Amino acid sequence: MRLPLLGAFVFGVRAMHRHAQRADDAARSLQDTQRELERQADAAQLQLLHAQIEPHFLFNTLANVRRLYRKQPYAGAEAIDNLMIYLRAALPRVRRTASTLGDEFELAQAYLQLFKVRMGRRLSFTLDLAPELRAVPFPPMVLVTLVENAIKHGLTPADLGGTIALAARRAGRSVEVTVIDDGVGFGASADGTGVGLVNIRRQLAARYGDDARLTLDEQGGVCARITVPWQGNVDSRTRSATAAVSGPLTAIAR
Repeated sequence: MRLPLLGAFVFGVRAMHRHAQRADDAARSLQDTQRELERQADAAQLQLLHAQIEPHFLFNTLANVRRLYRKQPYAGAEAIDNLMIYLRAALPRVRRTASTLGDEFELAQAYLQLFKVRMGRRLSFTLDLAPELRAVPFPPMVLVTLVENAIKHGLTPADLGGTIALAARRAGRSVEVTVIDDGVGFGASADGTGVGLVNIRRQLAARYGDDARLTLDEQGGVCARITVPWQGNVDSRTRSATAAVSGPLTAIAR
């Protein structure tokens, strides 16, 4: 009788093990499905936030070009040419939810050049991006939105205009990106709660959680600083896409 009892016991243990294994597999499958749904939800949220920033930005740009064209037709025509250059760079990225610091600095440079036509000597700008930071992932349209904010609220109200300085640097396990202007400061109309800044904060939260932040400091102008996690292992596709422009991105316009 012992052998049949032992066989039944072994059979029962094996059955319990198979049942536990199936339950474990089902739990892992459910977790994988949940993670995929969360990933899709995060991607959809990023697309929504990006779509909110893009129309707001383009509307303001077109309004500025229209005003310039009415006052100075020749300068307006030059501004339209620069706008076309900007749009050629921007439109391929409209549907993207990911970009790099190199791409976003080049986009910001095209935007600043567009406004240089309008503001002339009232706008000076500098850009400083080290080669090793060009391929760092960075949310699309965030940098150029900060530049737009600096021009609109900082430099435009100033009689003599001013300078905008864009820079990025690695700070330990983070990357700091700054947009600094020496304009009039926050004032009553730029307290950090505008639609562009609100959407930037939401996009950073959706992409990085608590690991990224946007801070605004008034110091004879405004310093907008975005801090994101350093991602040293950039994938090969991103590396190959930036290999042709691996040098530093520096520009000075006065």
